[in-house]
Amino acid sequence: MENTIKSLEKKLEENHLLTCLAEECGEVMEAMFLEPDNREKIEYELNDIIGVAHLLHDKDIVCANLDNPRIPLPSSSNKDIYTCVKEIQYFTHKSIRFGLLNFKQNSSKRNIDELSRLIQNLVALVYTSKKYNQYENFDAKKEKILKFMKKQSKQ
Repeated sequence: MENTIKSLEKKLEENHLLTCLAEECGEVMEAMFLEPDNREKIEYELNDIIGVAHLLHDKDIVCANLDNPRIPLPSSSNKDIYTCVKEIQYFTHKSIRFGLLNFKQNSSKRNIDELSRLIQNLVALVYTSKKYNQYENFDAKKEKILKFMKKQSKQ
């Protein structure tokens, strides 16, 4: 019984973090569409995605190299970042609905593999961007999410 409860708690935590990731992606896409010249807002929301990605990594839900982007990318544009964020949101929704281990149709990659790759690509895009900065500290975002999760688990 105790193992079942722990398993359910882990699944709820995973789904909550994936939902946060999808929500942050939506906020980036909305800001890029409605306020394309508001660099600060877009940058803030992009870094929120990376903050949630750090939590997913810390909780061993998604494995991604977030601190040292290894993918050398040419100067990126909004379209590249937008497309990457859109794909992260797509695979996040698929992961919530079908599970992280579910395979993409006609592919050998699981949702978790796609998410890991896309998150790393986004970090590299932001890291190499001439327009947006990547923050070094994501503690505030992580604490906010963890505080909410703790509050929810007490209810």
